[in-house]
Amino acid sequence: MRILLIKPYQTIGTWLAAPQLGLLYLTSSLRQRFGTDVDVRILDMKVNKQEPDKLWPVLEEFRPDVVGVSAMNCEGASTRLIAQIVKSFDEKIVTALGGPFAHKRGEELLRDTQFDWTF
Repeated sequence: MRILLIKPYQTIGTWLAAPQLGLLYLTSSLRQRFGTDVDVRILDMKVNKQEPDKLWPVLEEFRPDVVGVSAMNCEGASTRLIAQIVKSFDEKIVTALGGPFAHKRGEELLRDTQFDWTF
């Protein structure tokens, strides 16, 4: 199984990049639990200052089965666009959203976006 974990680029406010510890812990846990049965990659769009439209080539190259996004509230617009891009690339890709944005608006996001899960 191929899993792509994404940290969105924040286009508003002060730009600050830091190691994505949550995504790193999740990656480590998945690799420890599933070994070579899982290929996990992290795309830190924040560090690379990548807008969501730069996601398509990554999807073409990696062909993930699952895409997970970890988002703060201020990354909401980019996060919604990421889900749209992923589902337009392949509607069978499972999309999951975590972080404060998902916690605050979980039910709304499941209803109004193309995310399959929130946590």
